Amino acid sequence: MPNSSTPLAVASNTDESTLARCADGSWPIVMRQVSAIDVFLPLLYSRSTDKGISWSTPAVLPGLGSAVKSIDPKLMLLPNGTMVLIYGRPDQRLAFSPDGSGYNWSTSIVTYTDANETCPTSANSAIVALEHNRLLQFGDYHGMTTPDPNGQGI
Repeated sequence: MPNSSTPLAVASNTDESTLARCADGSWPIVMRQVSAIDVFLPLLYSRSTDKGISWSTPAVLPGLGSAVKSIDPKLMLLPNGTMVLIYGRPDQRLAFSPDGSGYNWSTSIVTYTDANETCPTSANSAIVALEHNRLLQFGDYHGMTTPDPNGQGI
């Protein structure tokens, strides 16, 4: 089939991926690695520079490296050209690629911490661009506990 792509071959322990178009037109994908014993492994990253026809070999995130261990990653290119990555567990975090390339990421920022380990957040969150350089991140509160009269709000 013309213009079809070859699927990206990754380890069987990856899921929860996110894809966005960068300022330079390339497509980064960020993936969660899963372990059988719920140990948090580094997020993996791959890139296509030919609209998904081929992909780079998955590796840890450039600039953040193996310290970024998490679930539920999401990418967004803001109207001001900055690429944002959110991810969670432990905690909920943001990282920025100021030039929108996704090749280099700033130090991650904790936006919500799991200070109460008996009622942790699921750390699944989402983002919405509000303005040129503003965003809203939201997620659950105590979403991993059942029943919790204070839980599962956003």
